Amino acid sequence: MAGLEGNKAFAAVLVAGMAFMVAGFVADLVVHPEELEKTAITIQGAAESMGGPARVIIPTILPLMAKADVSAGASTTAQACGSCHSFTQGGAAMVGPNLYNVVGAKVAAAAGYSFSSALTKVGGTWTYEQLNKWLYDPQSFAPGTHMTYPGMRSIQSRADVIGYLRSLSTAPVALPTSAEVAAAQAAQKKEESAAAVPAGGGAPAAPVGPSLNQLLASADPGKGGDFAAQACGSCHSFTKGGAAMVGPNLYDMVGAPIAGTPGYSFSPSLKKVGGNWDFGKLDDWLTNPQHFAPGTTMSYAGIPQPKMRANVVDYLRTLSDKPVALPAAAAAPGKMPAPAAKSNAPVAKTADTTTPGAKTGTQTPNP
Repeated sequence: MAGLEGNKAFAAVLVAGMAFMVAGFVADLVVHPEELEKTAITIQGAAESMGGPARVIIPTILPLMAKADVSAGASTTAQACGSCHSFTQGGAAMVGPNLYNVVGAKVAAAAGYSFSSALTKVGGTWTYEQLNKWLYDPQSFAPGTHMTYPGMRSIQSRADVIGYLRSLSTAPVALPTSAEVAAAQAAQKKEESAAAVPAGGGAPAAPVGPSLNQLLASADPGKGGDFAAQACGSCHSFTKGGAAMVGPNLYDMVGAPIAGTPGYSFSPSLKKVGGNWDFGKLDDWLTNPQHFAPGTTMSYAGIPQPKMRANVVDYLRTLSDKPVALPAAAAAPGKMPAPAAKSNAPVAKTADTTTPGAKTGTQTPNP
């Protein structure tokens, strides 16, 4: 089994390099996936006024920079994104921009590359903290960016990658001083305290946010398909009767047994989960595969945006001759979206395989 999974990992790297160079910026280690850790603080009582998800404060990266593992960051970058970025001084732009000397450079200003207006209007420079926020969730950092990578959940991996990017310079940006680290930590604590206490004092309110059923009620399977198409077409087939590739065929998977797709060998960790792929399990899997099935060889970090997960789940639902019915709340009159036309577009790495960091090596054109 170990040899088989190793072959899958190798095949994923080859396929990602040659067939589908479109996804994120950089990702977690792909050959030896680490246990993903909780890297953000969900602040209770800080939900958006219209019932959106609770506020997330991204921990400061500065305390980790002095001990960042540059070798680990280099390994991540080489395995995940060498097909889409150049890293040498004066290297040409590829699918993504050249990343030499990116730390400290102006945002969306790499020579020879056309960036999206979403990233261009962010302004400023790529500081340690800006890179930390970008890698955590590109869509939240620059809403509307064409970057489809859902974000890197491990703060240590973010630090290692940023440390490696820092080394790509003839004059690397100085590491944070102890005073800067202390100031960043103090600012974070102040922000956490301010967000956690509701106006007027008292106990923090419970987090408010739409349920999965509510999200499915307004899900857009077209957007789910678009997101999926950008993420993993090199690893899955999606047509009826499609062959297993690096990952299993995903046609008619909603409602099907977990790890039961014919013609594909799943890891023991996913096999022992049992049950069927209902909406809740798919949402849990897409949130964090490692937490859903500890020990899975799936290295994809997960999709942090609840709305996008719902879009992808609903898209997968449409890949069937007889789509599973939406939950009652989601299927209420006037709420159910029109099903998207069936297509071959892939989904966000739901395969239980060792894939190349979900091809997180680059921005898509005009990120």
